[in-house]
Amino acid sequence: MYSQIRCILFASLVSLTAAACTTKTGDREAPIAPTPAVVDPKPAVVPSVVAAVEEKKVAAAVAAEAKKVEKPTIDHPIPATYAACMEQGKAAEGRGDRAYARELFEAAARLDEKKAPPHVELARSFIATEDRAKAIAAARKAVKLAPQSSQAHNTLGRAELLRHNHEAAVEAFTEATKLDGKNVWAFNNLGLTYLAMKKYEDAILALELATNLPGAEGYMFNNLGTAYEQLDRLDLARDAYEKGGKHGSAAAKWSRKRLEGVDSLANVNKPDRTVEEPPKKKEQVDEAAEKRGKLDVTPDRDAVEIKKDVEKNVETKPASPSTI
Repeated sequence: MYSQIRCILFASLVSLTAAACTTKTGDREAPIAPTPAVVDPKPAVVPSVVAAVEEKKVAAAVAAEAKKVEKPTIDHPIPATYAACMEQGKAAEGRGDRAYARELFEAAARLDEKKAPPHVELARSFIATEDRAKAIAAARKAVKLAPQSSQAHNTLGRAELLRHNHEAAVEAFTEATKLDGKNVWAFNNLGLTYLAMKKYEDAILALELATNLPGAEGYMFNNLGTAYEQLDRLDLARDAYEKGGKHGSAAAKWSRKRLEGVDSLANVNKPDRTVEEPPKKKEQVDEAAEKRGKLDVTPDRDAVEIKKDVEKNVETKPASPSTI
């Protein structure tokens, strides 16, 4: 009896299970499609930090390569004659195109290997940019080609002064004054060098000569006043400063005012620098270019004024530098 009841229950359970797994479709029974399992969506891929760094490296490399590409250079024409090279070289130097100016001066030197002026102009250009080695080399070449040129020796002195070789500068400036006793630039430079060496008596002798020559500028009187002041000769210093102020030297005017009513240096604080100096990064002027009306670029005149002087064939001069 018990076994029969178990058989009946088992048969009923099988029937119920089969019914649960089928659905009716018309006269047919079809199996029920299983419900899809819920699956979490795939997380979005986050860009790697390493990948970002690599992209930056690539961008930097591309930028570096772009910088390596040189800008096209402008080809400047080089004249076929010595005179044209010198004229255009000075004009280029005057407007600040030193690279082209030097090309022209070098071309002039090749066109006439026996002439010193191209080397003088090259030395001046290198002095202006404080290229000591090249300035010395060019100036020495000029002196070798023209040993009797006061201009060449004065330029050599300036190159030596640039590298603080005072003894050699004195020798060159002294030779320049011997070759041309009216070379006001060489006398001023000689006095300035003695000032740097603290040989004030020698500086006074040279600067007195400079300030008594035609073409003396205000800054030369200022340098003379500085030499007198260092020796406590204040009356003479005031007189020199006053004359320098009348010639346009702002430094001389200031020094004259500073010494007003002062009896001795013991009663005044001397300034750190009393020697008037030229503006930086601008050309300084050499002597009268062998008295041939050649252009000398000045530190306080723009290209338009210089061009006018070229047209008038008048030499330009500085208003304030202490060494030229």
